[in-house]
Amino acid sequence: MPAVRRKAIRALHARIASAARVRTVVPTRPPPRLILAMKTPLLGLALLCSLALTVSAAPPDDVIAAERARGRALVAGDATALAALLADDLVYLHSSGKRETKSDVLAGFTSRKVAYERFDLSLLEARLVTPEVAVLTGTIDQRKLSGGKWTDLKLLFHAVWRRDSGVWRQVSLQTVQPPAPKT
Repeated sequence: MPAVRRKAIRALHARIASAARVRTVVPTRPPPRLILAMKTPLLGLALLCSLALTVSAAPPDDVIAAERARGRALVAGDATALAALLADDLVYLHSSGKRETKSDVLAGFTSRKVAYERFDLSLLEARLVTPEVAVLTGTIDQRKLSGGKWTDLKLLFHAVWRRDSGVWRQVSLQTVQPPAPKT
């Protein structure tokens, strides 16, 4: 803003203030050194915050360990270990489109209608959404008994894990068959 215009605005403010018998303080721009001094701590704070977010956003190894423990429980037929890794509000969407809850998964598992001979995980990627919620993606190569027959399946999966009382539990799981290779 030109200096002449600033001067005119200040004069107008002064006349209005004296007419209303109110003292008005017109803010002026601080000197450049003061602006730099104010910005430097803010820039440092912003840098520290971004570093803290970067460090806390590292994939949690304990979520990957929990997913591997789930696979071991499936192969071993250990319903107790499996139940401890699944959240009570679990929603599992199978590659077939079937939807199950925790009790559905455990019922099929304990009745031996569902069993696993192989459950191999690969291409695991974990991303921390909040300190208490993580998303895990990867592939599953499994041999599964379901409907009275053994099936070999290669699946992609997307799972959401939530930390409850310091323990990671699976809240959501969706599996899909990968697209057929293009010929």
